[in-house]
Parts: sequence; C-alpha cells; structure tokens
Amino acid sequence: MDRRKARTPSRESRIADNPSAKRMAEILPLVKPLKAVTGVMKRIGPSSEILDEIHRNAAAVVRESDVLELPDRFNEAFAERGWVATQSFSVDTMRNALLLHDEGRHEDAEEEILAWFDEESINLHAINRSKGFDETGQRWHQLREALRLTFEERYWAAVPLILIACDGFASEILGTSPFGKDADLTVFDSVAGHPTSLPTLIAKVTKTVRKSTSDEMTLPLRHGILHGRSFGYANRVVCMKTWLLMVALVDWACDKTTEDERAVKHRASEDMGLAEIAEKLRKAQADRLAIEAFVPRTNTGPFDDDMDPSLPEFAIRQFLTLWKAQNYGDMAKLAVNLVAKPARRLAGDLRETGKRADLTAFEIRRVHQTTVAAAEADVYMEGVGRTGAVRGLFRVLAERDTEGGDLAMPDEPGDWRVQQSCMMNLMPGEAIADAEPE
Repeated sequence: MDRRKARTPSRESRIADNPSAKRMAEILPLVKPLKAVTGVMKRIGPSSEILDEIHRNAAAVVRESDVLELPDRFNEAFAERGWVATQSFSVDTMRNALLLHDEGRHEDAEEEILAWFDEESINLHAINRSKGFDETGQRWHQLREALRLTFEERYWAAVPLILIACDGFASEILGTSPFGKDADLTVFDSVAGHPTSLPTLIAKVTKTVRKSTSDEMTLPLRHGILHGRSFGYANRVVCMKTWLLMVALVDWACDKTTEDERAVKHRASEDMGLAEIAEKLRKAQADRLAIEAFVPRTNTGPFDDDMDPSLPEFAIRQFLTLWKAQNYGDMAKLAVNLVAKPARRLAGDLRETGKRADLTAFEIRRVHQTTVAAAEADVYMEGVGRTGAVRGLFRVLAERDTEGGDLAMPDEPGDWRVQQSCMMNLMPGEAIADAEPE
C-alpha cells in the first residue's frame, strides 16, 4: 500500500502556474507584438545592430515559449512510469520524448530519456552540485563510487548506494527523512519542488513491499530494495530513475535553501512588475496599430519656408541648405547619429566628407514618407565630387529619431534627421538618374 497518494498533474496544480512561469507567460503577449513591431521597423527604416538583437531575442523567446508548458506535459505523460520534470533535465530531451510519446512510440520515448543519463550529466547534476550541501565531504565519494558501478553495469550495488545517498542528502536539509509519511517536499516557485514532480516521484518509490519477490522492477522501490525484499531492481531503467531521484533532490535543495528569500522578493515586486508589463504591452500594441494604420504620402512641393517643421521635408531642406553653406556644426544637429558621437566629432566627420563632396546647388523634386519613421527624397544636386563636377538626381533618406538616436515610435518624442550617406553618393557621382534643372 502506498504511504501517500501520488498526485498527477491537473489544471488546478501546474508547474506553469509557478510565479516565475506565470510572469514569463504574462511577458509573452508583450514579446510577441514586440517581435512584430521590430520586424516592421526593419522594413520602415534603417536597421541597426541593436534592433537586430532585439528582434532575434524576441523571436527566440516566442520560439521557445512552449517550455512553459513542457514540464507539465512531461509529467502528465511520464510521471506514472517514474520520470518527472526537474530544472536540470534537458528541455530538448523532454521535448523529443514527448514527440515520440505522442506518436505512440513509448519505448523510443523512454530510450530518449535514458540517453540523457550519461556519465557527464550525472556527474554534473547529481554529484558535483550536491557537494555544496555535504558538510562531511564523504557523500561525494559515495556518489562517485555509485557512478563507477553504474557504468560498469553493476546495478546490484549501484542502486542501493544511490538510494542511501538520497536519503542522507535530503534528511540533512529537511531535518527528517524525505521518504517519511509526513515529509513535505513542496517548494515555492520550483519545478522539482512542485507537487507533480519530486513529491510525486517520492510517493511512487515509497510503496511498501511486504513480501520478497524476484519480479523485474521498473521503479526503484526504496523499501523493498533496502530491506532485502525486492530482487528485480538490477537493471538500467531502475538505476537511471534512481539517479533522477538524486538529480531532482539536488534541484529541490537549491530551491529549498533560497525559498524564503525568493518568496519575499516575489511579494515585494509583484504589483510593480505587473504594472510595468502592462504598460509595455500597451505601448507595444499602440505602436503596432499606429504603424499599421499609417498611410504613405508624397509631397511634390513647393518646398519653401512655409513648410511644417514637423515634416521630414523640412529637415531635408534644412540639412541641404546647411551643407551648401558648409555649416557643418548646425548640419550635425540634423544628421542621423546611430553611434551617439559627440556633436563636435560628428561635425568634424561631416566637414571631412564635405571636402570631397561640395554641394553648390540643389532642388527637392519629391518627398515620399513611406512610414511613420522613414522618408526618402529625390533631389537634384550639383556639386564637386571626388572625380570633379557632378550633377544628377540623388536619393536622400531621413528618419525620425529619439533624442538618444534610436528610431522613434509613434507615441515617442522625436525629430527628423537626415542620413549623411547622401554626401557619400555625391562624391563619386552615383546619381539615381541624370536630370536637368526643372
């Protein structure tokens, strides 16, 4: 008879409802529109390394978002067979095992799980990480001996040795045997310490064995093995499930020793964190709606002093006027500054470029604002480039930036700035078309 009833995962008791998992679930609706917004931004304006990184990270979070449900799905599929999710367990292993399970390939699924328990994984997650909790230093040697016996396939000796180590390890932290009837192994905001993981596994392996049997076992039944009643445990499956018990106990111990501190921090930050997430979500959604609602517009003039200063054509006209006057100091204030150069240095760079790209005359023919934050102008230019006199129709690009130099979203304050690449275009005389003054 079981000492306690093993709890199976349910909608009322899920690892995905842990505070850290719920927080990620709350962030995901923000990340998904952020991914969409950065994707749109890459199309509406010049991309930057920062924007690329944001987009990659957002895409990765969305792509890996199934990890929030993965431990629950894994436990639902495999807990009855003695396999449970824990922090150290490979996400890829759980994911692949579930795919095989869903295809009805149950033996292959278990083999996928067993393959994770190689010497390196056990040594790292069950042995080396347990050393920090071992005051005597002897349990490490005990577990190293069990590891050697395991990979010599001497399961008769390995399994009892691991079970003994598990009992002593957890007892020192819990103050009582983890296999005791009233032992409480649940931990706040923990995968291993969730009722559907380690507590479920403990409940399954504490089944009382009242008579001797040589039937082949699939679970490391502690009572029967350590009390000499069960003789069918000497196999790979039972041994690796015993190592899983040790891995889960180490993960549980890490969470248990920080439980109170984490709970206090969670309570202190919960309200503020949710408000911050809600505000970011609101902003991302508003930005996306504004971007999608924008209708491109074209202005063919006149481009005179009466233009609205908030429009990109005003900034383009000012930039070109200052370039023609060789006023590089004021010109720098209207130039795109992706790397946040000091104003004096940026003006110096423009001055050096101006020596090889001297604008003597210009006429704006058309300005096309393609998005909320990007515009392009067709400008007839005359000047002296690197190869001599130049004239033709050139493309001038502008973008709406924040004070810090980032692309401004619709509800952010920003100013139109001009990409100084138009100066580079004038140097070799690379016009988009030959054109005479109109």
